[in-house]
Amino acid sequence: MTRPASDDPPAGRGPFPPPTVTERVLVATGVAAALAPVIVAAARAGMRGWIPIGDNAFFTIRAHDVFTRHVPLLGTWTSASLSVGKAVNNPGPLLFYELAVPVRLLGPDLGTAVGVALLNGVSLLVAALVAGRLAGPLGAALTTAAGAGLAWSMGSELLFEPWQPHSLLLPAYATLVVGWAVTAGDVRLLPLLVPAASFVLQTHLTYVYLVAALVPLAVGGVTRAARRDGVSWRGPVGASVALGVVCWAPALWEQVRAGSEGNLGRLLGAVGSREGASAGMVNALRLWAAVGGRLPLWLRHSFRDALGWDPLAGRGPTGVGGAVTGLPSLRHAVVALGATATAFGLLGLLAARRRDRVALAGVAVAAAAVGAGIVTVASIPEGVLGIAPHQLRYLWPVSAFSASAVGVALARSVGLDRLVRRRTVAVTGVVGLTAVVAALTLPTYEVRSGPSLDAWAIPVVADLNRQLERASLPPGPLLFETRTLRFAEPYSTPIMATLQRRGVEFVVDEEGWVRQLGRDRRFLGDNATARIGYRLGTAGLRPPPGGRLVAVHRALGPAAGRERERLGARLVRYLEAGRLRLSPRGVDLVRRGQLGTLAPLVSGPTPLPGRKVLVSGELLRALPAGALELPPRWERRFRRWVALEEAFAFRTVGVYVAPLGTGADPERRSAPG
Repeated sequence: MTRPASDDPPAGRGPFPPPTVTERVLVATGVAAALAPVIVAAARAGMRGWIPIGDNAFFTIRAHDVFTRHVPLLGTWTSASLSVGKAVNNPGPLLFYELAVPVRLLGPDLGTAVGVALLNGVSLLVAALVAGRLAGPLGAALTTAAGAGLAWSMGSELLFEPWQPHSLLLPAYATLVVGWAVTAGDVRLLPLLVPAASFVLQTHLTYVYLVAALVPLAVGGVTRAARRDGVSWRGPVGASVALGVVCWAPALWEQVRAGSEGNLGRLLGAVGSREGASAGMVNALRLWAAVGGRLPLWLRHSFRDALGWDPLAGRGPTGVGGAVTGLPSLRHAVVALGATATAFGLLGLLAARRRDRVALAGVAVAAAAVGAGIVTVASIPEGVLGIAPHQLRYLWPVSAFSASAVGVALARSVGLDRLVRRRTVAVTGVVGLTAVVAALTLPTYEVRSGPSLDAWAIPVVADLNRQLERASLPPGPLLFETRTLRFAEPYSTPIMATLQRRGVEFVVDEEGWVRQLGRDRRFLGDNATARIGYRLGTAGLRPPPGGRLVAVHRALGPAAGRERERLGARLVRYLEAGRLRLSPRGVDLVRRGQLGTLAPLVSGPTPLPGRKVLVSGELLRALPAGALELPPRWERRFRRWVALEEAFAFRTVGVYVAPLGTGADPERRSAPG
C-alpha cells in the first residue's frame, strides 16, 4: 500500500541517531565558512570596480536583454560549431535568466558579479542541505568541505566570473549531490534535480554525458523507492515534468520559430557529423589522471598547473593540436584509474552487504560521473587552438564529488554515523578543515584562464566606458565592426555593453556574432545609421576616413613613448647586426611553424630585417616563451621594449564612429592571442 509523501522519511535517515544541537551548529558553521569566500570575492569585485570583459561581457549583455525585445532563447554560441561545420549555440538561456535580476538591480558590472556569486553560494548551500538530509551531519560536513575545496581550487577571482567553464563548476557539483540523493531514493528531490541538470546542460554542452549518466541512476532510484518502499512518486514526477517543460520552453520555442534552422535540430543533426580529430581514449585517460588521478588530486595546484597550456607549442603531448602540457604517462593513468575503480568497487560492495543505500548510491554516482567525464574528454574535438584547459573544467566538480562520496562511504563503513560522540568529533574535525580551506580562499587569487587572461584590460575598458558615457553618438542602430577582431579580444563586448546601457541599439554582420547576440541584431543592409568599432596602437590615435574618435585611451605618456622609440631603434640595429640567437626552445618553436621572421636564426646568428621583425610582433611572443638567448644587458632592454610595445600596441585604444559604406578598417593591429 502506498504511503502519503509526507510520511516518507528521506533516504538515509534510517536507524542512525538524528543530529544533535551541537552538530547542527557545527554544520551551519561549516556552511557559513564555505560561503564566506564567495561573498567576500563579490564584494571585493564591486569595491575595486571589476568589469566583465571579453567573453564575460556576453553574459552581461544577454542578461540585460532578458526584459527587452531581445530576450534570449538560446545559450551562447559554442566553439563546437567549428568542428560540426554549422553554427550552433549551447541549448538554453537559463544562466542569462539567473543573472537578469541582479544585472537590472545593481547595474551590468556589479550585477554580473553578484549574480554569479549568488549562483555559487546557492550551489554550496543546496549541496550541504541535500547531503545533510541524505547522510546526516557528517555527510553534510564532508560535502561542504569538498565544495569549499573546489572553491579554493578555483580561487577567489573565478567565484564571480560568468564564463561557463568556471561559473558552472559549483552548480555541477551541487547537481551531482542532488543526483546522489535521488539515486538513493529521495524521490521528493527529483523536482530539484531536473532544473539543476537542465541548467548545467543548457549552459555548456560539455555536460551532456554527465547529465546523461545521472538519468538512469535517478530513474532507478525513483523506481526502487516506489516499488520496494511504497514511496509516493506521482507528485514529484509530475512536478519534475512541469519544471522540465518550463526550463526548456525557450529553446523549444526557438526551434518552433526557426523550423529547420532551429538550434535543437541543428544540435541533433550535428551528432556524428563532427569533423577533424578528437582527443581519443588514451589521451582522455591521461587528461583525467592529471586532475583526479594523482595526489593531491583536484586541488588548487591541479587547477592552475595540471593542464598547462602553451599556445605556441603546436602539436603537444595530447597528440592532437595543441598544447595541453604536463600530463602523466599512460601507465600512470591506467594505474590511477584501476585504483579508483577498485576503491569504488570495494566501497560499493561493503555498502551493498550492509544494505546501505546512501553509500552505495554515492559510489555509483561518483563512478558514473568519472566514466562520463572520461568519455567527454575522449570526444572533445580538436579546435583551432587544439585542446584547451577550459574544455576540461568539469573534471574538477566530478573529482570533488568523488572525494566527498568516498569520504561518506568510508565514514559509514566504520560506523561513524551510528555513535553520536564519535560522529560529533568527526564533524568537528571536518568543519575545522573547511574553515581552514575557506580562510585560504579569502585572499585575492587569480587563475589566468579564459577572460581573466585579459584582466590587464579592465582599467583600459573603465576609461573608455567613462568617455563613451559622455560621448556624442549617432542615433542607433550602429553596425559594430567585428570582421577584423582577433579571437577572444577583450574590448568589443564591453563597448557593446556600454552602448546597451546608453540605450543605443547595435547590430552585427557575422553569423557567429549574430548567434551570440540574437537574431534581432543581424545587420540587414539598411538597419544601421553608422558603424562603430575600435582600433589599436598608432591607428587608434586617429579616426578612419570620414569618421571621428569618440573615446581614446593612451597607454603611454610622452616620456614612455620616447623611450619606446629609442629602444626600438637600438633593437633594430642589434637585429641587423646579426647578434640575436635562438635558444633550443626557440629552434623547436620555429621548426613547429612558429616565429617565422626568426626562422633564419635556426642555422645560427645572421642579420635580420630589424624593422620587419619588430613590426611583426613576434618578439612579443618569443621573449616570454624563452625562445631567445640574450646577454643580460640586452635581455633587460628587450624586456623593457616588449613591455612598452605591448602597452602601446594593445592598450592604446581608439573607439570611432564612421559612416556606413566606407569599407572595412584595414589598419587595426591584432593583439596577441
